[in-house]
Formats: sequence, structure tokens, C-alpha cells
Amino acid sequence: MSQSVITNAFSPWLAARLADNKPARPDKMVFAWLDAQDESAEINPDEQLPAQSLITHTADIVHFGTLNERAFVCSVVLDTTVGNWRYNWIGLVDSESDTLLMIVHTAEQQKIKTAGGIQGNTLSRNLMMEFSGAAAASQITVTAETWQIDYSARLRSMDESRRVARIDYYGSAAFDGDGFKVSVNGGTATIAPGLGYVAGLRVYLQEAATVAAANTAIWIDAVWSGTVTGAWKYGFAIRTGAALTDYVDAAGYPHFVAKIATIAGGVVTDERSPFPLQRIEKEINDLDVYDKTEADERFLKVENNLSDLEDKEKARESLDVHSKTEADERFLQAENNLSDLGDVEKARENLGLDMPSGPVFRAIIDAVFWVGRSVISDSNPQDQYTWQTWRDLSADHNGRVLRISDEAMKTGGSNSVKLKGENLPPHWHRSGDRSPGTVWDPDTTHGTDNQKSGPLALTEGTFIDAAGKTESANDPIDVTNEYVTVKVWRRTA
Repeated sequence: MSQSVITNAFSPWLAARLADNKPARPDKMVFAWLDAQDESAEINPDEQLPAQSLITHTADIVHFGTLNERAFVCSVVLDTTVGNWRYNWIGLVDSESDTLLMIVHTAEQQKIKTAGGIQGNTLSRNLMMEFSGAAAASQITVTAETWQIDYSARLRSMDESRRVARIDYYGSAAFDGDGFKVSVNGGTATIAPGLGYVAGLRVYLQEAATVAAANTAIWIDAVWSGTVTGAWKYGFAIRTGAALTDYVDAAGYPHFVAKIATIAGGVVTDERSPFPLQRIEKEINDLDVYDKTEADERFLKVENNLSDLEDKEKARESLDVHSKTEADERFLQAENNLSDLGDVEKARENLGLDMPSGPVFRAIIDAVFWVGRSVISDSNPQDQYTWQTWRDLSADHNGRVLRISDEAMKTGGSNSVKLKGENLPPHWHRSGDRSPGTVWDPDTTHGTDNQKSGPLALTEGTFIDAAGKTESANDPIDVTNEYVTVKVWRRTA
């Protein structure tokens, strides 16, 4: 851990500066490297500047600022153009008199400059000197917050926030039990030990205190004080007087006062307020409330499930609810499956199921008969579902049969066909005495010559018979199956 000390040379130097009416402040900050230095060891206030060979850098102090009447800050800023060197020793020096005023021992630190593509570091060192009358002796007229972040201001605001928050809870003053209670015995007033809060500041009296029991008022004078570098603490004093008010002391610390008692003719009037919870407990005790037994006799019991009501009908009226019988007369019964509806048509209308205009009804029909669906119907569905548009498919496809396909509304096929030669198996005809074109003789062997004896001829659609008909009619063959017709409608919109 770093150590710091103001040297023994500081006091005579300060006296000389004051005598000459010169500012009592250093102007140089010296950095050095000392081997084997223990930064946690106490510093000898007679320590001198290191040898020149050990000094790594000397910087001009560019900023001064007061913290309070007892302290000021010296600051240097070394940018990335300065380096490279290390240090574990810092000194504040007055170059005019070559006097070392303050020494700091710290752990090893590095100061690196930017070079060769390697980013250096910026060093900011702020050293505070604290002594009686520092602000006046240094002749510094600016505060540190004008050139650096003032964390002390934020810390003060945090302290004040906590103090105000405690005021929100405890009020202007509050005391725990008999803490700070005043009693009188003869000519002496005794203040009991205990805990309290005055203007949000905690006051704790470890042992009883006494004051003269004159006709007066007794007060607690509380303050929150400390130094920039030291610990802050709560403090208080017991004071007497007819009328005291809050004030600020010479050091700038605000004081808050609270009356704890008034003494008149040896009689004590307690002026203390209790802690909030204690006050609430007292207020509850002073209320006109029932104890448990009284309440049990007056109020309903949970385990009785309202069976201890004296007038159930009146209770129902007060709650605006029905009995079972009353409810049965007013409401639908599940087991009746809506058969107890007084006006079925009105119920459908309320549910949106009325035909044909009910929105729920239409939504159901549209879900079943969507645009693009075809149905078999003797009549146009549009006559029933007037908001829909349907087309009679007989207008385009009268007489056709239905065929399954992977694509809708494809057409093709025919109800009759004509046989062609390629539709027949290979065969031969003969006529007369096996000569083609001779007169048909019923007594002569004819037909297909399976024995293939004699000359054969293939008759290509012609023949001659006794009646003289020489050519076939080539009529088409009807391939229509027995059927029954239906009307098919397709929703289009």
C-alpha cells in the first residue's frame, strides 16, 4: 500500500513563504525509481531527493485547486509523447528554494510513450497537501472541481441523500424507547443512554449524561463531519437553552438541533418522538379495537362456510346473489341440452346462427362450401345460400361423366367409337369357291379358312351377298353405360 508524508523541511519553508507573502505551494513533481523500495513502509520525513541518476522525470505542476480551508491539490498530466520510464517514488518540490515538501512511495508504475505502432499511456497524478490554513497559505483561489472530476461532491450528495431518506422515515427527530429520556432528581437532570436520530443523523449515547436542572430546555446538537482524506462520523452535544436553531459552524459543517425535554419548576415535559414502529404500536394500543375473543363472538368463522349466518335470505340480498331454487328458475339447465330455451329462433340470432344472415351460420357454411368446391344438387345452392355464387356445370359439360384426375375441370373422351381395321385381330375371308368377289353361295364353305387351303383374300370393308349389298355402313358403336343423370354445381365466388 502506498505511503505519503510531508517532510520536516516543509515547516520552515512554509514560515519563510508566509513571511515573504509568497504562495506556499510546490511547482515541480519529481518521479524516480528506487530499487528495493518497500512502498508499505513508513517514510522518513527527513528523506531527501534521490540522486539525479535515479530521477526518471520532472514535470511542471500545471493545476492547483483547493478542496477546503485545510487542503489543496497539485496535478500533472503527462500525455503519450512522454516516456519510456518507470517510477515508485514521487516528490513535490519548490524549485525556487530547491526544497522537498512531500514524498509518496508507491508500487512500480510504467510511463510509456506511443512509438512504433504501440499505443502509449497518459498519466495523471493528483497529490493533495493538507495542513492548517492550506487554502490561504497557497493563495489558490480556484477549487479542484474546475479542472478535475469532483468525487467529493458526489460523495457529499450521497451522504445528504441518505440523511434525507432517514428524515422521511424518522421525521425531524425520533428516539428508541427510553433513549435520551430526561429525568430530574433534585438539581440534576439525567439523560438516559440510548439511540436516536436528529435530522437524519444517528446519535447514540453510551452512558447517562447530566446537566443542571434549571428552568430550561434540553437539546441534542448533531453534526456530520470529517476531512477529505479521513473518515467522517456522526457527532453530537447536549445543550441547554430556551430556543436553539440549526446552524453552520466556522468549519462549514451544518448542525441540527432537536428538543428532547423542557424543565419548569422541577417538572419534566418529554419532547421526544418515538421510532415509527413504536409510535404505530402505541397508536394501535390506543385504538378502540376488539381482542381475539371479542372478535370471535362478533364475526363469521371461516370453517363454518357461512352456515353461521342468521338470515341467509338477507345475506343473499346483501350480496346480490340467488339461491339454488331462484337460480334454477332463471338459468338454463345443463341436462336439458338447451331444450328449455324459450325462444329458439332468438337464441340462434343471439349466437349468430340464424339463417341465412347470421354471421356464425354464414361462416360455417363458407367453411363447408368454399370457393372452388363442386356439389351434386337438384337445385342451385345459391337459392339457399344467397350470399354465395354458384355455376351449373351442365352449361359447359352436359352429358359428360366424372373422372378422377390430379387436375380439376380437364375434359376429353367420347360416348361412341368407330372400329378400325387396326382394332380387329388378323383374319381372312373367302367367298364362293375361294375366289374373292364371287356371289355369296350359302352352300359353299365360307368364313375364315382355318386350314388356309386354296387362294385366300382379305376383304377390306367390302363384300357381295345375294341381296347385292357391297359395302358396310361403318356405324359408330355406342359405349355409353346405363346411367342416371345428376346436376353438379361449382362455387365460383
